[in-house]
Amino acid sequence: MGRKVIVPMPERAADMPEWYWFRGLHDAVVVDVAEQTWPVDYTQTVRRYNAPEISLDCRNAMMEQDISRITLYNCKVIAGDVSRMGGERVWWYTDRLERREADKWPWQLTATLEEGSGERFEVVVRFEDVFIERRKRHSARKG
Repeated sequence: MGRKVIVPMPERAADMPEWYWFRGLHDAVVVDVAEQTWPVDYTQTVRRYNAPEISLDCRNAMMEQDISRITLYNCKVIAGDVSRMGGERVWWYTDRLERREADKWPWQLTATLEEGSGERFEVVVRFEDVFIERRKRHSARKG
């Protein structure tokens, strides 16, 4: 008989940015998607003109349970319909993040989501920057 070896999962993948949820958001509920837009301010070094805000309920996610909102700044939709993400009973199934060298949009996120009907759909977006809002974790106290 073969021996099982359990290898602990690292805190984060070496080639992924620190903000990324590399362990996965599988089974997180997409609560809402709100599109924010601003006039372009050419006096600013970092210009922000749009940002979909994806609100999540990650309490039942398999791994990453502390993310409550993902904001993708200067976002361009490549495929799919971002507004469909905020439909009734939509779960995060899986995603893939890619670094795009020498591109206006340095990040590309491909997210697969699942509706309550069981139908899966994909949304592909490129973006310049991101803000991840995380819930505070409650630590267990020893009494």
